Amino acid sequence: MNPALAHFSLAMSLKILSWLPVKALLRFRCVCKSWKSLMLDLSFVKLHLQRSYCRDTPVLFTLLNSNSKEEQCSLHYYCSMQRLLDNPLSAIDDGDLPFNQKYNVVGVCNGLWDYFAKRPCRFWNPATRLRSKKSPCIMCYIHTLIGFGYNDSSDTYKVVAVVKKSRAITELRVCCLGDNCWRKIATWTDFLRAIHTKGLFMSNTLNWVGRLYTTHQNAIFSFDIRKETYRYLSLPVDVDVLSDDTVIGVLGGCLCLSHDYKRTRLAIWQMKEFGVEKSRTPLKKVSYEHLQISTSSSWMAMHANGDVRLVASKSEFGLVLYNRRENRVKPNGMFSKTVILESTQYVESLVLPYRI
Repeated sequence: MNPALAHFSLAMSLKILSWLPVKALLRFRCVCKSWKSLMLDLSFVKLHLQRSYCRDTPVLFTLLNSNSKEEQCSLHYYCSMQRLLDNPLSAIDDGDLPFNQKYNVVGVCNGLWDYFAKRPCRFWNPATRLRSKKSPCIMCYIHTLIGFGYNDSSDTYKVVAVVKKSRAITELRVCCLGDNCWRKIATWTDFLRAIHTKGLFMSNTLNWVGRLYTTHQNAIFSFDIRKETYRYLSLPVDVDVLSDDTVIGVLGGCLCLSHDYKRTRLAIWQMKEFGVEKSRTPLKKVSYEHLQISTSSSWMAMHANGDVRLVASKSEFGLVLYNRRENRVKPNGMFSKTVILESTQYVESLVLPYRI
């Protein structure tokens, strides 16, 4: 074959393969040796990951089956975001990839899941079914903050733990994928009592929202994955009382915050430029009565068809969809299990959960 033609054929094959789902690529490994080795090629893995983010991002959720006669069991699933918006009952019932949660999932990043099996943490790629060895143990106390993120400048995946050692001492520790120990990054005297102990990863940072012990101020604790430094971001003045309804998330690539407003409405803010407090913009205040939910509901905001949609998981095992553009609420039935919406950041990938 003409060398130029062979090169063109290879380049076209790479482009076509990079758009295929992981399941198909795994089947194609047996076609030839070059295709098999391609699945481990770092450049191809990154290209495929980039293309994966262009597709409809799946929503990760957990089903809790609480039976008084049995130990509580929970399963992790994911489904298409569009399918969840169009037909939640079917999407929840037919979600892909059940994962028995005898473990605590810390976070999701570039197709990798980080989870704790008691105290050791492990990395898992559900799409390829590959799993890392157990990482070093860490003593987790009741208020320990934990998060999972990615440093794109060094191509490193990191687990971050903020541990309250005593009333006066807080330690920040980091363990990278493949490391055999936890590194102590910083020690200080204040501590953030977070509403939710799992950190939100975005813009190369891990973030938790809560209340500082010493000053009693509400704030977001933000850890920079690249620089391994931390800082506090203040909250809008409307956020005077924190509760389980106070949630931070990612909306349109920006940090967003939802909170209870005077026990009557759900308020949503968006930080247009991360870390710049003046860029905070109020998006919506909508009454619980209109949403047909109680203040004990959990929610997730997402972009769909150029508009902001709210998906609320009610304590009565149902979902409510809210369309901001049309100011329309759509209840979507009841479930036999509790549905907990976890993340809209999961994509299938070829990223390895260990070093080679």
